Amino acid sequence: MSRDVEVNCKFRANVAALVRIGDLFLRCERAQLNGVWQTVQGGIEDTDASPREALLRELKEELGIEPSLVTVVAQSQFWRRYRFPAEVLAAHPNRHNIGQEQLWFLIEIPSLNGIDLSRSDGEFARVELVELQTLVSQFVHWKLPVVKDFCYEMGLLVPFSG
Repeated sequence: MSRDVEVNCKFRANVAALVRIGDLFLRCERAQLNGVWQTVQGGIEDTDASPREALLRELKEELGIEPSLVTVVAQSQFWRRYRFPAEVLAAHPNRHNIGQEQLWFLIEIPSLNGIDLSRSDGEFARVELVELQTLVSQFVHWKLPVVKDFCYEMGLLVPFSG
């Protein structure tokens, strides 16, 4: 791809969250993709007043959780980008973006009791709590550097220095 073409390519503005309950982290299984796990994430809409508002909206839409149960522990200092691989772009020829530009949040909720998937948009079939290493290890290769980098920023993981 030439530099001129790349300048015109669009990254979708997006928020993403690591959801912590105690010492464990939430992972969500996609409803239409059995065995595919991810964290809460979603695009920032024109009606969202801020990325934080977009995050709270996404949590309510995807998990059915009330914003009053959410504590924002930290917000990333900067946006992180990832590109979709060629096979993903080929499978979605009408896609208007080549990747996502995400602002990450570390949040806490008191327990799984506040999650009500019956009140959600149906994106996830189930949720479960896992250790951070388990959560990170399940991300697809093109998202993994972004997730790890956020975990480094938050001091949740220590970069290898060998």
